Amino acid sequence: MAEFTSGDSTRIFYKDWGTGQPIVFRHGWPLCSDDWDPRCSSSSARASG
Repeated sequence: MAEFTSGDSTRIFYKDWGTGQPIVFRHGWPLCSDDWDPRCSSSSARASG
């Protein structure tokens, strides 16, 4: 998992799932980014196929 630090020092973690136009999935509290993995996997497969 990669990390981006904004100008105000906010750390944003992200996962890179392939190529093409980015899609942002955001989770709410108390979930984690892993909850999006099945959706990201299917979106990535559709975009590259």
